[in-house]
Amino acid sequence: MPFYFLLMLPFYWINEYSYVTAIGAILLFYIFKMQKSNSLDLFKYSLVVASSFIITYEIIARSNIFFNGVLIVLSLLLLFQKKWHLKNLIFKGTLVGLSLSTRNVFVIPIALGFMYLFFVEKQKIYKLFIIGIVAVLTFITTFIPFIYNHFDKFLNINPFIIQSSFLMPKALSFFCIIFSMGFIFCVKNKFDVYFYSGISLFLTIISYYIFVFTKRDFVSTFFESYADITYFILCVPFFIYYLISIGANSNKLSN
Repeated sequence: MPFYFLLMLPFYWINEYSYVTAIGAILLFYIFKMQKSNSLDLFKYSLVVASSFIITYEIIARSNIFFNGVLIVLSLLLLFQKKWHLKNLIFKGTLVGLSLSTRNVFVIPIALGFMYLFFVEKQKIYKLFIIGIVAVLTFITTFIPFIYNHFDKFLNINPFIIQSSFLMPKALSFFCIIFSMGFIFCVKNKFDVYFYSGISLFLTIISYYIFVFTKRDFVSTFFESYADITYFILCVPFFIYYLISIGANSNKLSN
């Protein structure tokens, strides 16, 4: 996706992607601080994340999925901020558009976030409409450099066609999105958005695995990388943030 390409370009130039994971861990540390965790908890959370198998694997494999997931968690945090002036709506819409321009699958947590704001927080629909319009315009704008003077090629070769060819068919992707929206009935507060986003992403990846398994055999799917197991990392930042948030709020209540 276009903005994902732009984010990774500096690391491509220096031929070192392990820094991306380090940046993701630093961003998560910043998110912990936003939760106003005490110094001891902040140290413990950071130590657990920094020493986790996921971080080690990402650095060794030179992957960037964890970083991408942390970015979306941060985007949701900023989306939920209690700032609803016009300039804030434009900022939030731009952020959402750029987030969607990293990976298609992140339409799930973004959509759950919008539904939470409308159904649970009862935000005015015109504010969400402004954010949505700005998000769509931003998303489209990120494609302009790739479409300009190459429109015919873009119609035949673009991220949507490629991902539906190598990952899941459009019908299954659409089903996963609609199914995930049903979790809005389980969402009672903003922290639940992160939990059910993680659950939705996990189930979507499971669906992707089942689809590949029906096309290939067990060995090809799991040991020859026809289905990429690292996609499961996409849901990890959402679960981490949910657990940290619940812990931080429990401490506040007990104090």
